[in-house]
Amino acid sequence: MDRDKFYTAIKKFLKDAQPSELAQQALKDIENDNYLLKQRTRDNGAIPYQLHLVELKEIIENQSQYYPFLKEQENKLTSLLSFRVPYYVGPLTDSQHSQFAWMSRKATGKIYPWNFQEKVDLEKSSMKFINRMTATDTFLLNEPVLPKMSLLYQKYEVLNELNKIKLDYRPNWDVELKQRIYNELFKKQKSVSVKSLKKWLVENGYFNDNVRITGLSDSSKFNSSLSTYHDFLSIFGADFLDNPDNQVQLEELVVWLTVFEDHHILQLKLQNSPYNYTDEQIRRLSNMRYQGWGRLSHKLLSDLRGQTDESILSLLWTTNQNFMQILHSDKYNFEELIEKANENNNVNKSMLDIINELAGSPAIKRGIWQAFLIVQDIVKVMGHAPEKIFIEFARGALDSQKNKRTVSRYDRLNKVYNAIKKQIQEVQPALVEQLT
Repeated sequence: MDRDKFYTAIKKFLKDAQPSELAQQALKDIENDNYLLKQRTRDNGAIPYQLHLVELKEIIENQSQYYPFLKEQENKLTSLLSFRVPYYVGPLTDSQHSQFAWMSRKATGKIYPWNFQEKVDLEKSSMKFINRMTATDTFLLNEPVLPKMSLLYQKYEVLNELNKIKLDYRPNWDVELKQRIYNELFKKQKSVSVKSLKKWLVENGYFNDNVRITGLSDSSKFNSSLSTYHDFLSIFGADFLDNPDNQVQLEELVVWLTVFEDHHILQLKLQNSPYNYTDEQIRRLSNMRYQGWGRLSHKLLSDLRGQTDESILSLLWTTNQNFMQILHSDKYNFEELIEKANENNNVNKSMLDIINELAGSPAIKRGIWQAFLIVQDIVKVMGHAPEKIFIEFARGALDSQKNKRTVSRYDRLNKVYNAIKKQIQEVQPALVEQLT
């Protein structure tokens, strides 16, 4: 029974109850919504659990005089109140029993708040959590993307944007100048504006004061930056950051800072890392947080080699071409390499499985699947498959369906039948009259 129904039911008895002064006080408490309150309600959420914990410890201390076993079990009792399952551990069931679970165990047996660390492997569970959280590459299927704040990904973003700009309307300016701008401007400033670039070009004798810089989406500044490089600069130093041998360590660190919001697990992973971070580095790194994921993978940007035996990232550095120009150029043949990699990856998968693994909402995937079925019918008529398929999505239509439950075919048919039934009921009297 909820509080309002309870108050309504008891009021009629309190009007004639004795002694009257207690009954009147009870009625007054009811008016103030303060009579016989439940101890456990959602209103208690406004009180920090630490206050309840202090109260619980006081109760245990007082009652242990009469029941000594309470003092012995104090840690277990307090853990019932203060413990919470870390989000990176997930449901406390074995992963083979549920597709939504990824927890790794240290030992078998029931898991309780007081034996959680002995039963659950936090390290392995956290790594599985990372793998589940990571999206896949836009071009290479099933390849995990880099974090948005990855040093490598930010280098790609800066070079891609830098290669698109025009100096005095010249698209193909000196590559060596581009590399100097990257090293002497982007590595020195966390955010680079058009004004600061123009000043640098003039001071270094490349152009006069009237130089025009075009080709940026924001006419006043670059949208990309090496912000992570600058964040790490005071922690590790420039020599450490610029050393290629340290890139694996730094990229792993950015992944941890992106995935883990929990200060404790981040500290734990840094302490157990084979890279031997100092106490000061652990303190500073565990207080940092990054957000977001990129669209491309490490394999696509660095590992895949074109006909010239260069990666996309190295070509962004040694040429003035942007990412899409490099990707679609016959000179480097990256499109064919990507197509072969995806074919090998999908040998034993159905088209429906491939579509389900794509990044995107169920509405988008459903549209792709329906388009694929239409293409199959067209192929049967034409006798051969098309070279390329382009699917256009109406953004407005998708937005209008956002946060709305999908209407099943049964519900749509039911709605049509009900409309027909209503129309028949409206015309039935007239039909009966004409027929009789």
